[in-house]
Amino acid sequence: TDSRMNALARNEIYFGKQTAPEEVVARIDAVRREEILALAGEMFRPGALTLGALGPVSERDLIF
Repeated sequence: TDSRMNALARNEIYFGKQTAPEEVVARIDAVRREEILALAGEMFRPGALTLGALGPVSERDLIF
């Protein structure tokens, strides 16, 4: 299918090889909790977060 051909081409362009599904799963499984927390700490700094709300929302509704 077109979708499969696009995926194959994308792997060749970005990685220079085809990646087996088992390899992808193994790489995902290798990610540790500490790595996720470190990345989240870099991306979601409390001072840099914003919130948009639509509808009748009071300031009390926004306290977490």
